[in-house]
Amino acid sequence: MDRFSTYILQPGFRMHVLPTDKFKTVRMKMFWRWPLSAQSATSVALLPMVLRRGCASLPSSREIAVHMESMYGASFATDITKIGETQLIEWDLEVADNNYLPEAPDLLRAGLHFIRQLALEPLLENNAFKSSYVSTEKDNLRHRIEGLFNDKPRYALTRLFSVMCSEEPFAIPRYGRLEDIEKITPDSLYSQYENLRDQAPIDIYIVGNVSPESIQTMVNEVFANTSRHLIQIPAIKQKPVNSVRHNEEAQDIKQANLAIGLRSQIGFASDDYPALMVYNGVLGAFPHSKLFVNVREKHSLAYFASSRLESTKRLQYILAGIDSSKYEEALSLIQAQLDDTRAGRFSDTDLSAAQKSIVNGLRSSQDNAGYVIDAHMIGLINNRERQPDELINAVKAVTADDVVRAARQVQLDTVFLLRSTSGKGGASSAK
Repeated sequence: MDRFSTYILQPGFRMHVLPTDKFKTVRMKMFWRWPLSAQSATSVALLPMVLRRGCASLPSSREIAVHMESMYGASFATDITKIGETQLIEWDLEVADNNYLPEAPDLLRAGLHFIRQLALEPLLENNAFKSSYVSTEKDNLRHRIEGLFNDKPRYALTRLFSVMCSEEPFAIPRYGRLEDIEKITPDSLYSQYENLRDQAPIDIYIVGNVSPESIQTMVNEVFANTSRHLIQIPAIKQKPVNSVRHNEEAQDIKQANLAIGLRSQIGFASDDYPALMVYNGVLGAFPHSKLFVNVREKHSLAYFASSRLESTKRLQYILAGIDSSKYEEALSLIQAQLDDTRAGRFSDTDLSAAQKSIVNGLRSSQDNAGYVIDAHMIGLINNRERQPDELINAVKAVTADDVVRAARQVQLDTVFLLRSTSGKGGASSAK
């Protein structure tokens, strides 16, 4: 697949086009980026939920649905995303490729107009957002945040980051904080919207069988006069590890969740990032990794055990479902897997399996236009674009020594245990 072509349409407004005949649809995404902060995170998270309810020309969900059908069944979604310490509002639209529907109107232009209408021509009531929409979506956001409490692994991770990054913006969840919802009003939310509308950096993506030159002209026409007074996105805060912190919370649950946070000196933009990926693959990213094989399979100390990277923030986290009474034993065995990886105590088979799994994942991701866009967006935020083929070749070239070097640049920071109030359970059945 070719590279994205990037065009600066206006200050703070960029377009990225990937011409390809791989798909029978054209995928469009628009991102507004905003610094993650306690003061604005909840309002920013609420904005796409309210904006998707209706705009000036399509004031209800029903009218939006009818409009989508008129665009030959186009699909549309909005969401809030968190990459490092940046919050992103995302508009995501997929339309049929006109090459397969020559009798249809210009669906790409119609799609761009639709995104503009929703993002820049909102439905207003008394110079603020419609109060009934704000009220309903506040309830929906409240339920979404409260629902996290019932997803114990995700809840444990949220609590881990709140402890580990307590003095950093990353501690704030992408959907904001429950205690901030009630004070949001239609007026205050519209004021927050105006801040983003006028200051947020905009990136619009188009992937499909399109001509970059004609698309540039079209986007300039549709989004004319989108001037901005850009906000500065602060650099990621990196905190050194001074000592390992231990924290826990008790709930009436049967299965405890052990969340472990580590800080890395390697980030997405680092030359050693491919080695970090392979290190994570050897340690815990896959069913053949050390955490799954040793902690879950061999010793039956976990219902699940895996590790993941947040490479923009330079974090790694390990999550395991365990029995509370086996906490010390499970933590010790997990730490042993970290020590073994740092010491190079893994086989050539472990290395090869991690590389193959990563390569397969990178290749399969190219079959999803949305993932291709998201991967490029991560590169923009990190100021380093990584082409899939280049990353695949770099992963293949990683040696055991490279993995050890990466592993030794990762330090344990925080251990969080979401445990059972009774401390009873049965990890012996975790096979």
